[in-house]
Amino acid sequence: MRYLIASALLTVLTLSPAFAQPVIKSVSQDATLNVQGDGVVERAPDVARLSIQIVTNDDNATLSTSKNNDIYNRLQASLAPLGLTGDAVRTTAYGVVFVPHPPAGLSPAQQQPRYGYVATRALLVTISNLPMVGKVIDAATSAGVTNVGNVNFDLKDRKSVYRAALAVAMVDARQSAQAVATAGGFALVRIHTVTVGYQYVPLVQTAMMRAAPSPPTPTDIQPGGPISVSAHVDVTYTIK
Repeated sequence: MRYLIASALLTVLTLSPAFAQPVIKSVSQDATLNVQGDGVVERAPDVARLSIQIVTNDDNATLSTSKNNDIYNRLQASLAPLGLTGDAVRTTAYGVVFVPHPPAGLSPAQQQPRYGYVATRALLVTISNLPMVGKVIDAATSAGVTNVGNVNFDLKDRKSVYRAALAVAMVDARQSAQAVATAGGFALVRIHTVTVGYQYVPLVQTAMMRAAPSPPTPTDIQPGGPISVSAHVDVTYTIK
């Protein structure tokens, strides 16, 4: 008898990397602390900007502009002895418009202040010597200008004062963060992010005036106090 011996082929299957299960690693994020800081820096104003307006009118356009130029020339002559020439006295706007005369019988309340060809020149006078502000106003009114107003006391270099306020705000944020870290029993490692928030525009001090013929006493206008510039920061620290 012949025996047929069948041998079984044993196949060993191995898993290839394509069938391997993914390994998920947990990534830990650094703990952080967010604080805010505010800084305020005060400086005495060191510049004044004075707005002046010259308005003239006439039924003849040439005469209207000529009247305006005459007053402007007198103004320049009055301001020159005070050291205000060139860029210190700048024309910011100029225009001539025709305003028709009203019909007969129109009530005074409905009438315009000027008719005909109305020439308007707006000027900005920059004054670095603040005690001279009153003298400049008197010189302008004596020259015959129409309006004097918006005497703004400000800072020449506002940016540098704002940067100083930012530095104060960063110190304030650091002190707040350190106080929280001490109370919470952890340590500040480093600054993670900084966001600069808002900036307060300095509060300009304004005095409104209208021109008057040769005031009997000198005009005296002084700034009412220092100008405050504020800054705000939002700071995130890494902690451990």
